[in-house]
Amino acid sequence: MFVNDRFANFGRDILGCIMHKKTGRVLMNLNATVVGQVIVIFALVVGVASYFLGRRKTQSPILAGVLGAVLSIVPLFGLIYLVVLMLKSDVNLGASTANR
Repeated sequence: MFVNDRFANFGRDILGCIMHKKTGRVLMNLNATVVGQVIVIFALVVGVASYFLGRRKTQSPILAGVLGAVLSIVPLFGLIYLVVLMLKSDVNLGASTANR
C-alpha cells in the first residue's frame, strides 16, 4: 500500500473529490446542499448589509434589506444591488440625522 492510496479515500470522503486514475487530475463533485447553504448565507449577509445601508440611503430600510436578500439568490444581482445602494446619495430626514 502506497502513501497516496492511504490518503485517497480520506480526500474523497472529506473533500468530495475523486482522483482520475490515468491523468491524476482531481475531479470535483459539487454537492447541491452545500451550494444551497452558501447561497442562503450569502443572502442573509447581503440582506443585513442592505438593511444597514438602507437606513442611511432610503426611507424604508426593511424593504431595502428584504430586496437585497431576495436579489442575492443570484449572487451577482445581490452584489450589483449593494453597489447601487452604496452609490445612492443619503436621504436627509431633517434634524434626526444631524444627531447621528
